[in-house]
Amino acid sequence: LIVSLGVDKGENGYEVTAQIAVPEVSNSQASNKESVISASGATLYEAVTKIGGLTGWYPKLSFCNLIVIGENLLSENVMGLVDFFVRSYKVEDSAILCTTEGTAKDLLLSSSPLDNISGLSLSKIFVRDYDGASRIMTTSIKQFSIGYYSKSGISYMPMVKTIPTDESGK
Repeated sequence: LIVSLGVDKGENGYEVTAQIAVPEVSNSQASNKESVISASGATLYEAVTKIGGLTGWYPKLSFCNLIVIGENLLSENVMGLVDFFVRSYKVEDSAILCTTEGTAKDLLLSSSPLDNISGLSLSKIFVRDYDGASRIMTTSIKQFSIGYYSKSGISYMPMVKTIPTDESGK
């Protein structure tokens, strides 16, 4: 199950990084182990298809709830990328969009104290606002598209910054 997808600008097109949740169940506990797979392609569709070729499974994006866009793609019109997900029946319109300083691949490979899978950690931060203070202005694929095609022609997405910690705290 692909739970997070990162998109970066590659040398010959796009580099897509998929974070896959691999369920591991034992008698004592159920936990998820993450696996990160990257593939490049001239188009976004080609890169996602290559991920399926690398894993041997058809890439199932219906459980993908986070799409991270790398900083190097922000100089382009991002709506071209978002349109791929809007027009694809495989990705839910409620998937959260965000961008990151640096590359999306590095963000998905980073670790977090909230969850073993960094994409799920980010989803927890974006979705769960315990105080109702709306400290983080999240946007979904649907909200981003509506704003982009509205009369104002403006949309936003949060930017994530990784902060390194010492090795003892991980």
